[in-house]
Amino acid sequence: GKLLRSFLVLPAEAAAHVTQVCFWGDGLAALTSDFNLHISEGFGTEPTAEPRSRVLETTLSRERACTAMAIVPPMLSRSALLEVILATQDNSVLVVDPQSGCRDQQLHGRINAAITKMSVAPNGRFLACFTSEGMLTVMSTAFTTKVLDFDTKSVSRPLQIVWCGEDAVVLHWRNTGVVVVGPYGDWLNFPYDGPLHLVAEPDCCRVLTLRTCEVLQRVPAATESIRRIGSTAPAALLYDAMEAFEEGDPKADENIRSIEGTNQLAEAVQACLTAAQAEFDVTRQQALLKAASYGKAFCPALDPAEFVTAAKTLRVLNSVRDPRVGLPLTVQQYSRLTPQALVGRLIVRNLHHLALRVCAFLGLRNDRVVVHWSAEKIRRAARSAASDAELCELIRSRMDPNGTGGASYLEVATMANQMGRRRLATMLLDLEPHAADQVPLLLSMREEEMALQKAVDAGDTDLIYLTLIHLERSRLEPERFYRMVHAHPEAAALLRVYYTHKVTAAEREPLQGLLAWNRSHLEGGAAAASQAYMQEAHPQRQRLLREAASIFSQSRELQAYQKATEEQADLLDAQQELEVRANLEFAGLGLNATLHNLLVLAVEEPTRAQELNQEVTRLARKFKVTDKALYHIKIEALARCGQWGQLSRLANERRPPVGFKPFAQACIRYGQSRGAAEMYIEKVTPLEQRFDLYTDVGSWQKAVDVAVKMRDAGRLSAAAKASGDAALMAQARQLVSKW
Repeated sequence: GKLLRSFLVLPAEAAAHVTQVCFWGDGLAALTSDFNLHISEGFGTEPTAEPRSRVLETTLSRERACTAMAIVPPMLSRSALLEVILATQDNSVLVVDPQSGCRDQQLHGRINAAITKMSVAPNGRFLACFTSEGMLTVMSTAFTTKVLDFDTKSVSRPLQIVWCGEDAVVLHWRNTGVVVVGPYGDWLNFPYDGPLHLVAEPDCCRVLTLRTCEVLQRVPAATESIRRIGSTAPAALLYDAMEAFEEGDPKADENIRSIEGTNQLAEAVQACLTAAQAEFDVTRQQALLKAASYGKAFCPALDPAEFVTAAKTLRVLNSVRDPRVGLPLTVQQYSRLTPQALVGRLIVRNLHHLALRVCAFLGLRNDRVVVHWSAEKIRRAARSAASDAELCELIRSRMDPNGTGGASYLEVATMANQMGRRRLATMLLDLEPHAADQVPLLLSMREEEMALQKAVDAGDTDLIYLTLIHLERSRLEPERFYRMVHAHPEAAALLRVYYTHKVTAAEREPLQGLLAWNRSHLEGGAAAASQAYMQEAHPQRQRLLREAASIFSQSRELQAYQKATEEQADLLDAQQELEVRANLEFAGLGLNATLHNLLVLAVEEPTRAQELNQEVTRLARKFKVTDKALYHIKIEALARCGQWGQLSRLANERRPPVGFKPFAQACIRYGQSRGAAEMYIEKVTPLEQRFDLYTDVGSWQKAVDVAVKMRDAGRLSAAAKASGDAALMAQARQLVSKW
């Protein structure tokens, strides 16, 4: 067989060793020589997942050693936890579980000798124990009820003790055969020559010899009611009526009518169907089905679907019971297993033809069958001379004969890749309808260009990102990577977004490389400038700004961006010098804010005023600040500092290039008196501006006078009304009436 996985129950350096072990499902419980229980679960799930392990302590010792061990799996225990049952040499039993720890059941008075062999019933409710004195004792797993004491007359320990269904115990001794003990102490002996092995099933017991597999099972109740000598059960009468009918006996009709008269005909038909499904012999199956069909004819209300289901079940069971198949299932096992699981077992045995027949007969999907067949076909194709194209067409004709595109080719393509037939794998993936299945396998095959094409064609953003990130991490040559990505505009756009969000203070290389290859100088320069402002240190920020300007310079259309970036770098240099000289923070401020702060500092430190004003003039000249812009900055700085005298001198030095309106607005904004503001308002030449300023300071009479000069009736009326002065409003109405 194939080794699926291996793991350590004990650490490699452990001094203890395993003395007994019991398995269930995907777990095991091992008792070690240091009297601890090591539990491991989950080793049957994912091959890469480590089993969950824990250690449980017991009260065993050298003086109180373990003589037998059994487990009640979590799905069968009352606590829904694993319960480990340990028999001790002092005639008692310990039950260990993760929640309650180790509990002694104190069975010294109920068991006369030490237990040497134990077995738990398939339902988890009963425990069969064989003692050193040859006594078979059956008790509940709660240890409150003793069901049976049976003296086997043998003090030798049996090789095996297993349950046959839920109501009989089977014991096997070497050279003695098999002994079956029933619930009431009845027993049967089946002699066997040679070695054998017993396998417990939920409804029977399998006896495996060197040449045969036999099923040991209690006679089903339905079969017993029909076959028992002198039985008067409705099913037995129906069976007899069917035989009489086939023999031409006129009593057949009388018998069937008598059953119908007692309203037990439906029950008799159901019993015949149940008995037929429990039979292994085909002849007896047919006879019982005939009896059920005969009774069904006299019971029109009976649902025929049950008869059809029973017939289908028997046909499937008879097919898999064939010695060439070797799956002698009982009907109860088939029901628990489900038809889908049976098909899975046939697939594993490479019985694809039979699996397809079962699927067609029961109306099941056959996708798994054809996929597994195709994978096996590829695995064995190394021995044939079939070409990739021939194999691909053969597999397509089997997996999708109608061209509907329902089957998945992923598993088949994976097998082709594992067998070294990459061309066949790519041909099969072209037939795969789901891109989400295509792309990961193509990437694992290093078919990057095809994977990216499939992802883009699918229009799945997540799939495109998966491909791009895989390509990025696979360390392709940058030239090949960028060429591959830019062949697909959608992928290039997504990669640009991804790299943009990855830009940090320390890294911009991926985005810069992508933009440089694509000659996107605007975005490349913008990325460098953005990274510059992520820097804390001045030299790094300055370097990145110079780099951004250099990137902008590579395109004639971006000369304005280049110039602005270079000026920003120069401003940073100037601000760095100012910080050293003025001991204040300037870095990161705009040019206007820098000039404003210098003017404020000149007011606050009169001794350095001349030097600071000269610095303002130098910076304004260097960065070509217009007189108007500089005047606005000076007005704001002086007004904020309350230097109204200096503001007045500035206004009177020469005619301000900005006019007198900003002076008046500064007075209004910083709460100067109406007279101080009016001093500047009177010098404002445009009448519209003068009117608005007078209304802002509340000089309504002067506002009315300006409106009269403008001969603007609307402004005149608005100013008079806003003043609230009745005389002024009357004057305004009189003037308007004359116009």
